[in-house]
Formats: sequence, C-alpha cells, structure tokens
Amino acid sequence: MFGDLFEAEEDAETSLNQASGRVHGLESPPPPRLPSGLCGIKNQGATCYLNSLLQTLLYTPEFRESLFQLGPKDLGCLQDKDKPGSKVRVIPIQLQRLFARLLLCNQQTASTTELTDSFGWTNNESLQQHDVQELNRILFSAIEDSLVGTARQSLIQELYHGTIVNKIICQECGRTSERQEDYLDLPVTVVDTGSLEEGLCNCFVEMETMDGKNQYRCEGCNRLVNARKGARLKSLPPILTFSLLRFSFDFVKMERYKETGKFTFPREIDMGLFCDDPEDADTLYELFSVVIHTGSGFGGHYHAYIRDVDNLGKWTAPENAEICLPTDPSTGKVDYIEFESPVELVQALLSREGRQGMPVDKLCTEMVKQTGVSWNKRFKKTYGPINKFLKKFDDKFVLNSDVNWVYLQEYTGCLQGSNPVGQSLSHDVNNQRSREGGNKVSVHAHNENQQQKCNKMTEKTSCGVTPSEEGHCWFDFNDSRVQSIHEREIEKQFSGRESAYMLFYRKKSMVRSEAAKHDPTHGMPESLIQEVMRENKEVDRKREEYDIAVNKITVKIFFGDQHEFIAGAIQAIPDSLSFMEIPLDRRKTVGELKMLILEECGELVPPKFELSFVKELPAGLHVYDLLTAADSVICQDAYICDGTYFMLWDGVQIQGESIPTGVATEPVYLNVTYGNPSQLSQGFPKNCTLGELKLMLGELTPIDPENLKLCQLVTKDDTTSAVPFSPIDEGKTLEELRLKDGDNLIAEDTKETSSVAKDSLLKKSNKLILEVENRCQDHSAMDAYPVTTVEIDRETRVSDLKAVIMSAFTISSVPGGGRLRVEDSNLGLRPPLHEEQDVVTAGLKSGQHVVIQPGSPPLTDQMTLTFTPGSPSDDLQDLEIMVKKSCTVQQCMEEMVQKAGFSGDNWHLRKTNWCGEAGEILDDVASSLEQCDIKDGDHLLLEEGRVPPKGYLQLPVYFLKTNKDRNEGMLSWIATGISGLFGGGSGDKSDLSSSSSSTPAQAEFTSIGEVIIGKKDTLVELKLQILSLPALNDAVVPTLNYMRVRLKVKDRLTAVLRGNQQTLQRLKVTSASQLCVQLLQEEESLSPSQILLHVCQRIPESLTYAPYQEILWDAARDASPYALRQTIADAFLVPVERIVIAKHFPEKFEWMVLKDTDKANKTIKHRGKKGRGSNSPKKDNLRQAPYHLKDGDVIGVKDLATDPLDQDDFKTEEDFIGLENLRQAIEEKKRRRKNRAVTGAADGCTVQRRPEVGLTIKVDSFR
Repeated sequence: MFGDLFEAEEDAETSLNQASGRVHGLESPPPPRLPSGLCGIKNQGATCYLNSLLQTLLYTPEFRESLFQLGPKDLGCLQDKDKPGSKVRVIPIQLQRLFARLLLCNQQTASTTELTDSFGWTNNESLQQHDVQELNRILFSAIEDSLVGTARQSLIQELYHGTIVNKIICQECGRTSERQEDYLDLPVTVVDTGSLEEGLCNCFVEMETMDGKNQYRCEGCNRLVNARKGARLKSLPPILTFSLLRFSFDFVKMERYKETGKFTFPREIDMGLFCDDPEDADTLYELFSVVIHTGSGFGGHYHAYIRDVDNLGKWTAPENAEICLPTDPSTGKVDYIEFESPVELVQALLSREGRQGMPVDKLCTEMVKQTGVSWNKRFKKTYGPINKFLKKFDDKFVLNSDVNWVYLQEYTGCLQGSNPVGQSLSHDVNNQRSREGGNKVSVHAHNENQQQKCNKMTEKTSCGVTPSEEGHCWFDFNDSRVQSIHEREIEKQFSGRESAYMLFYRKKSMVRSEAAKHDPTHGMPESLIQEVMRENKEVDRKREEYDIAVNKITVKIFFGDQHEFIAGAIQAIPDSLSFMEIPLDRRKTVGELKMLILEECGELVPPKFELSFVKELPAGLHVYDLLTAADSVICQDAYICDGTYFMLWDGVQIQGESIPTGVATEPVYLNVTYGNPSQLSQGFPKNCTLGELKLMLGELTPIDPENLKLCQLVTKDDTTSAVPFSPIDEGKTLEELRLKDGDNLIAEDTKETSSVAKDSLLKKSNKLILEVENRCQDHSAMDAYPVTTVEIDRETRVSDLKAVIMSAFTISSVPGGGRLRVEDSNLGLRPPLHEEQDVVTAGLKSGQHVVIQPGSPPLTDQMTLTFTPGSPSDDLQDLEIMVKKSCTVQQCMEEMVQKAGFSGDNWHLRKTNWCGEAGEILDDVASSLEQCDIKDGDHLLLEEGRVPPKGYLQLPVYFLKTNKDRNEGMLSWIATGISGLFGGGSGDKSDLSSSSSSTPAQAEFTSIGEVIIGKKDTLVELKLQILSLPALNDAVVPTLNYMRVRLKVKDRLTAVLRGNQQTLQRLKVTSASQLCVQLLQEEESLSPSQILLHVCQRIPESLTYAPYQEILWDAARDASPYALRQTIADAFLVPVERIVIAKHFPEKFEWMVLKDTDKANKTIKHRGKKGRGSNSPKKDNLRQAPYHLKDGDVIGVKDLATDPLDQDDFKTEEDFIGLENLRQAIEEKKRRRKNRAVTGAADGCTVQRRPEVGLTIKVDSFR
C-alpha cells in the first residue's frame, strides 16, 4: 500500500527530486510525461488503492463526460466554499479538476491532495491502508450525495446500478416469493472457484434446496415445506463491476489470508446466462479495467491494467519501447544508476559506442564505473553470467563469442560492408536531449542516414509484434508510472500474490464516436482547459528558471597584483580590491569564462594572464594548479564548479616574489612563542623539514638557529606539557610530524638557563578561567543575573571554588548552603557538583559557565538524577531528585513516583541515550543504581506499565529489504512479500530508494512484530522464535544460516549477531535493542574478525552516492587502511591506487578519510624462535581508535580517475544540511535554556500522536 513497495524502483520523479532537490531555493520542477503520453498519480503514502480506482473512473468515458457536463450552476464555485450558507459541491469539482489535469497537464504525475482534502481527510488518512472495494462503494455514495439536486444526480445509478431478484420456490404448491435488491458491484467468491463464469453460476444459476431443519414456511401452504432458493440478475448496468473475494479467514491459524489460487476471467462475457428475463437483450460485456492487488492479507500495493477506450495514449510494444535515459539535472549527464532493468542498462551503455560495439570485459568495466555495482553483484543471481544473458536476449544484442565482442542488434544491419568504427550516438543523444528540453534522452535518436540503413533490421526485430487495435490498447497505471503492456499480460493476474482484485466490464454496444477518439478535451468545459493550460505555462516557466539556476555558478577571482606573499601565504594588500565574484553558466566554455573576466574586471586584468586554482587556508591563500583546459572545454568538464577560487596572475610571481604552488607546499598555520615572551603566527610549508623550520625561525626571532630548541605544547588528560622534538625529527617534514593548523610551538634558546616563554605558557595553561553567574538573587528586579570571571588553579577543590565565587559576588550566605552547577550550551544545567572533589575531577574546564544557586550540594554517597514523568505527550516538566548511590531501582522509582505526584506501582524506569531517546529498561528492580551503571547526572524515563519478567527481553523485530532484494535470489519473493505485508503498519522507512541519493547507505525497514525471549537463550532460539512470527509463516528458510539477525539503532544497521550457540546476554542484546532480520542468498557463518560494511561509490561531480554494496572484510591478517582499500578496489574492479575511502559518522555528519599514516615508516621488533629480532612495519588498525570500524559502518569510495579534486571531501548535501541543522539546534537550545533559566519552564516538546481512523468521506448535506 505504501507507494511502490513491490516495485524495483521508485518513480522517476522521486529519483529526480532526490538527486536534485532544491537549487538556489528553487524546487525541482516536475518531469514531463513518459512516452506513453498518459499521466500518473502521485502516491501520498498509502493511496495506491485510491489512485487505481481514480484512473479506472477517468478512463470510463461515460463517467468522465457525465461529470464534465456539470457546470457552476450545478456545482457552485470553489471560491465560495467558505462563505456562510453557500452549498458548493467540492468533491465533484475537485474530481473534474483532477481529471482535467490527468488528461492535459504536461507532467508525469498529478496530485490528489486537493481531492483528498475535499474528502475531509485532515488526520493523515492518506497514510492508512484501505481496501479498494470498500473505497469504491464509499466514493460512489459520496458522489451520489454530492450530486443531489443537480442535472446528473442519477449519474451513479445510470452507469453502475443493477438489481438482483432473490427467489424462493415452494416445492409443494409452486408459489414463488421474490425480493429485489440493488447492487453497484457483484461480489464473486474466489475460494474453490476456477473462473468468473463458474463463480457467477454458483451465485445466479444454481439453486439451494431448503429442507430438513432449514425448511421454508410457505404462506400459501401455511406450513414448513421443502423449497428451492436462488438469485438471478434482474437488470444490468452499462458498467458492470466485479469484486473478487480473495481475502478469507483461517480459523485454524486464526488469521487473515489471501487466496492466491488460479481464477480466470474472460475478455468478453455474456451475462444473459445469469439474468432472469432481462429487460433488454444487450448482455454482452467486454473487459476494460483490472485492479490488481500485490501482497498478502495484511497489506500490499494496488495498480491497474486499463484499456484506453478513446485512444488517448501512445501505445508502443513494450519490447520495442524507447529506452529513456534519466539524467542528473545538475550535470546534464545520463544517470546510469537509475536503471533497474539489465536490458535497458546494457542498451544504454552500448548505445554510446554506436555501431562499434565493445568487448564484453569493457562492458562490465563500464557498468561498474557508471553504476558502482558489478554485473555479478547486481544481476548474476537472477540473469546468470553476462554472456548467457546476452545470448538469451539475442533480439536486442549480438554476441560474437569468438572475439567476445557485443553489439546492439539494431546496428548489425549497418555493419555489413561498413566501417566498424562508425559514428558514436553521443552526439545524437545530446541533440535529442536539447530538443526535448527535459530530463530524458533517447538511445534511439538516430540521424536519417542511420535510420535508412537500419530499416530492414528494424523490421526484422519488430516482426511478430502486432500493434493493438484502436480502443484495445492496454496500459499499466502504477501510481506515477504509466506504461504500455500486451493484453496477454492480464493472464498473469489470474493467480499468485499479484492477482486481479476488481474487474470492470462495459457493454460492448457502447461504441465511442470518432470525435471522442484521440481527443482528451472531448466534452471538457473550456474553463477547465484554460485552467490547465495556465498551469502548464507556469510549469514551463519553472523548468526554464530551474534550468538556469541549476547551471548557475559563482567563481571568485583574486587579483595577483593586489596581493603579497607574507607570513608564509598570500595575503591581500590592505584597502585594495583583492577579489571579484563573477556569476556564469557552467555550460559556458573556458574561453567564454576568460572573456567574461575581461569584461567584468576591466583594467584589473593584465595584458597576459594565467588562471590558477586557489584555496583559502588558515594561513592565507595558496595556489594550486594552472587552468590548462583548452578554451573550447566546458567549464564543468574543466572541474570549475560553484565556489571555485582563481588567482589571476602571471603564473610565476606576485609582487616580484616567486610563489610556491601545489599540494606539497600547502602552509601549516603555527603559533610560535619565544623570548620574554613574544609570539608569532604564520604559515610554514608542510613539506619543509623541522631543520628548515628552525632556520626560518632563526630569521624571524632573535634566537640563533644552532641554539634553537623546539617544543610542542600537548594537552593530554587535562594536563598540558611541553614535549621537545627529538634529534631524529630534524629530517621529518611538518606533515610527517602531524603538525596541523593552530598548533602551538615553543622556541627556546639553549644558552638561556631558564625559559620565560615556556614557564609563562605552561603556567597559563595550568590555570582555569571560568565564567560564573550568580542565581542566588531575585531575578525580577534585574534584566539578567550578574556574571563575572574567576581564575583558579587546577588543584582547587569545588568547595573552595564556591567560596571564591561567593567572595567575587560579595555573598555572605545562600539558602541551603548553595551549590555549583555547570551550564552547557547544548545540555543546559548539569547536575550539582560534589564539593569534596577538585575542579579537574569534577570535570571543569577553562571557559565553562558555572552557576551558583540556592540549594544543598550532593553528599559524597549521593547522585543527582533527572527524569521525565509519564508519556512525553503529557508535556510534563522534567524533574530532579537526589538519591543515594546504593539505593535500589525500586526505591528510586518509588521516590520518582512520589516526586511526580503519581500513585500506584504500575511503573517502570528506562535509561536514555546521550540524546535523550529511550534506552534499556531497568527490569532488575532489586539491583542498586551503581550495579545498573546509573551515574550522576543521568536522565531516566518514568513510564507506565510493568516490565517483562526478570531475565527476559521484549524485542521489536524488523524485516530488512536491501536494494538487491528487489531482483536477486531464490528468496527475493519472500523479501518482497514481507515488505508488502506490513507496508502500512508501524514500520518505518529510511528513504532509502535504490536510486542514487545524497544519503549514502539506504535500506527499508518493515516492522513484523515482537518476541519475548530470555537473556540466556541462544541465537538459534532467537532465530526460531522470529521465524514463528505470522509475517514469516510463508518463509521457506533452508537452514538458519540463511538468516542474518542484526541490531538496529535508529534507522541504521549495526552489529551482526554471530555464533548460533551464543547467548543473547553475551551478544549484548538488551531490552533497548531492536532486531533486524535479513534473508540471505547463501549460507553465512561470520567469524569475529569479519566486518560487514556498507560501501557506496561517490558519483563524480555530484554530492550523491550510488546504492551501497554489502562487503565482508576479513581483518584477521591485516586490519590496515590499505588492506581495506584493496578489498574495496577488488570489489569495484579498479586499481587500488585510484581510490580514496572514508568512514561516515552520521551523527556528526562528518567523514574520516582512511589512509595509512606515518606509522608505516616505523618498525616494531619481534623475537624469533632463536631469539633473533625481526623488524616489521607498524600499521594502523582500523578496528582501534580513532577509526573503530565495525559492522554497519558506511564507507564512501571516490575514484580519482573521475573525481580527482578535493580528494578528502566526501560530504553529501544531507551532511551540509545536517551540520546547519545541528548549528541551528544548538542556537535554539541555548535560547530555550536561557528562557528556562529565566522562567523555569520545562524544556520539552509535545508529541502529537495520530489517532487511527477508518475510511470515511465527509459530504455536506445538499438535500
């Protein structure tokens, strides 16, 4: 139900929006219609059932045209709907507008939001699962009620209404008792019924005998008699609807299930066999719509096969349909990752080579390069080896096995007697793209000569494909996608998990007029036509604006003659025009950029100049490579993007001084303290050695280089010390010494007996400077609390610090003795400090904000806890208590219940994580707080309800659907079924789509239930209990090793549970854990040294990544960055030297590049068997600090061949947004904490929970 859960790919619009999003504040415009020429409907979340029914009504011409006949006199004006006393029939008006958009708008999809708003759906009803048969009856009732008193008030009755006559015939006197009933659709039983005709015979031909205890009381005989009971059709409507009863209830398992057995239905059916003296002889019907349900009895997805009666669409045989290449609007290049069909992907790759073709090996390499996934990983499980696949689809590809070369079939006719090189299609593709002006290009865009040469072959490949007759063209309406299908595809819907659910027939005698064919405006009011035309113009304008905005970039030009090289970097001359920003279109050429610079900068441009890439560093500007691209090269192909900096100079000197260029000479900004003391701060080239640095400092300071000794100021464990460089460091560069921007150095003169600079700096570093605030006074009489600064030694006790603060504020006494608290800008007030500790042990650091307030400080054996009472939706203020560290969970809970003013014992405590989210339940109420690892300042949740028995865990279980589950493996049908089964349940989804996304690793999670299991139970018992869940009843798992269980934290996968005989307690599964199940393609038994990583390749020239691959990396023998790079390079089929990898930290929205450090240059000595020493290089271990690589980590990959610039930049658009959101959240928390300090208000938020509602459509009274 939830969108296209059962589809292999999200619709093109969603993929495009994910790839592009907002550009310069502009929303990505909607894409144009697909080749079918028909418009789809957006899925609002779970409205596929509504979309399927609306498309069926739209392509019921009689319904559509009758609706269009209603004008403002009948329906009123939409603008008057809010006026008192006005009776505006909103539902028919919105149906008219939706139908007009579906017929005329130049968009791939139309929205039903306005229509559902007219239904009164204001409580997220669009996210609820509902039955399309139920909707059909409720919608028809709403339309009937809305049309009361209009010219078409009998619309539903005329088109869909029929009557059934129920008869009981007495077998004694022959008296017949009749009772008529109306119907809008005929329900047909599917269980134990093989066809529609058989089901109708059971209902309307066969008669039931009423005898024995079921005898009938005949009014004529005036006694109980044997009788025959049956029903016949009295009258037939023009549009006949059948509801197939596929859902039943299993009284053994006590659950719903879907009947998936074979149930056939004809294209034409004569209903006269089931009628009782029909009023007219017109009883022949033909099928025109099949609403299909995919899934199980608990959920699924709807789409519809509909016959285009009026020939409004463009039907093309699916096997000959043009392949549309989705493009990235930000680059204009084809996005091969969007392809899910291997046929279309291979065709797209081969089309770039034209008639030349390519070796199969090169085809595989190009596939990895363009999509980031190899054939074997993505398609082999389903389609076999690529050579077998190419031979199977010999109608599309020609494989020469002798030389292992492959061509497109459409070019083979051109190959005979022609140059095998030929002309590439890329030029034609680009021309076609520019002509269409959209985001799709066609691989069949040939020039006329090529088309003439290939005519014979085209005819050959098209033979056997008979175009559908007019009025008999079938299309698959699947939410936003509409595509042509063969009529024979309907037969595949006779049975299975994807099967027909509703059938719509129309009388064969209702022949459409020639004027109605091919004319979407037939019968449509002119006002609606004009409204949609205006919307089309607006969309075209937005597309044009977006095209301009998406290609607009700004480059900054720095003028060399307005700068000078000082302090180790390029600095702007004061009061000079040092730079100018120039906007341009990135599709312009380098030559046009240079001309634009000449026009904009005028006299600032010297007669002869060079452009060099430049970057702004802490030390100043630094020049990198010259712009060497030819003038004819497009800017984006020359790696010129938004925010690029250029230096406009002669390429050699600035102000007569030669400038160091390149990455190797980047300046490191260092602070050097020397003398009495004095300090200098400037940049030094990172490739200079320590000895060369001393020589430079000898010129900058009065110290002789021979007597100069350098130390680095290092802070470790809150202790700052001066660490001297050793003699062996003299030959190492600053980069090898890991000196970075902002580091502090001390330059000492060895001839001096004492170092004033060192002593002064160390003394200063061992002092704490604190900002303190007095909250012991009445705040009402002042604008803000008094704030001052105090300086103390690190050895000062907290009690002494309180005395210093009281003295600074001249406070003589404080109620309760007074206590100190640290106020954090993010976390607010922290717990009161213990006064027996020194300030370092208490966690105080320089620059922190300390508050003194009334109240008693905690004793040595006490801790301070905060807790949230009740449900977060209760919006109650967080409370604080002081309890003994030795008190039990039960005693602590009782105190909290009393503090909150609650009563009863139906409560439990739960831990929270660092960001306040619910964590592990404290189920051992007899344990002390210390035993439960509760620390001073922790925040707990006081929740209603009893916990599971001691020693048991209640764990939610989710099903994991990864990208490859859509296509691969013998178990893929299980994955698809489970995802659809709970598509509308409580499962949450990570917006993971298999299309390219700016979010690296993506997957879909679907909730399938909960398990209660003991902590000492094994992983085997856990897997067996999970398999017993109703959602997995149909899952056939050969062995438990085909099933992977992982921990789920938020929407991310973490540790894989290993060792089937390990207990859950040993595997660190807690009451706060969430489990995720994945069905595998092959058996798996992971060792402790194997790490399951999510690896995704960055798409060049974008902030997006290809879909992730699961890569198992065995770190047993070598856990170095190089070993991981080698494993990833092998998986992506690229040389290891070409890739750079980085680990993603999603909470911080940051990336850490994984590369070997200078440890590789050091050696460690091992003892051999005979005592001989052996030397081996020390390597970074990715399983240790600072990397801590573990299961579920996201690894980004950059290919330097296609993305050479900014090798360490792995950020995505979400990372930039996330960092900005974090910054804003910090500012917001500061504001809220400040308000809370002033008003004492709680820092909480109310969570509005959505109530569950049934399917209803609200209609005003028009009677």
